[in-house]
Amino acid sequence: MPSDRLSRLRAHLACEGSRNIVERQGCFHQILRLFNEWRAGPDRDEAFAEARRELHRWSHLFREAHALAGESLVYDEAARSVRDTLGLVRSLRVRRYDDDDSAPPLSAILRSPHARELSMLHVSGTPISFEELARGPGAAQLGALVLNGAVAGDAPWEALERWPGLATLQFLQIAGASAESCSSERLWALLEHAPVFASLHVQPLDFDRFMDGVDAHPAVAHRLEQLSLRQCQLRDDHLPRLIAATALDRLATLDLRQNSQITCAGLAALRRAAHFRRGTILIDRDCP
Repeated sequence: MPSDRLSRLRAHLACEGSRNIVERQGCFHQILRLFNEWRAGPDRDEAFAEARRELHRWSHLFREAHALAGESLVYDEAARSVRDTLGLVRSLRVRRYDDDDSAPPLSAILRSPHARELSMLHVSGTPISFEELARGPGAAQLGALVLNGAVAGDAPWEALERWPGLATLQFLQIAGASAESCSSERLWALLEHAPVFASLHVQPLDFDRFMDGVDAHPAVAHRLEQLSLRQCQLRDDHLPRLIAATALDRLATLDLRQNSQITCAGLAALRRAAHFRRGTILIDRDCP
């Protein structure tokens, strides 16, 4: 007869057949708590291997965890060490508030082999070291990297040239950084080495410098399928450079929301450009 703990694990893995993302994430968090409370031993090892096999069938969206102060499902605050349950996580959110000194250190996560299989890393409010990210072994095969208030000054993007994650990176979002960091030529040069990269979200922006990067790196621009320039203080007089950027010919979505000085006339001019006709341009006003 399976133990009560193993029965509970299997019930959480079944999650009553739900496909609801909130319910599935709740079941996943129960799985992490169960293993965090389970003493090391052969029975735990066997159950952990079973969980790995079953979770392989789950969407990565369901396998999300947070690294926060208080209860962290992936970091043991008393032992100051990353838990092995991080190896079951595929999407991790690391967040620190201004007055919070107890949140799990991002550096420990980046150094942990348990973080090797993360597919998405969302960092908010705590600086990220590109040198540590490149060194790993954690976060070595990310598909998505979100940096919200995590990049200070003119970011040393060249430090990521040795990062194995460039081979798998598809989505990059940079917000709350300096306009220099979001628009840097070094960022565009780095993305030349990201063969499957397809989605870039940046804010704020030095628009002319950013478009210089588009023009200088047409191979990267051609790979882009989504480009978000939300809340970048763009105006109609910025749009001719986008119209002239014919390398952006694979864009399925161009997000220009929260740029209040772009008019319906400017949007119409964009839509007439051959390389924007097939895609969707998002803007938060009603235009014919």
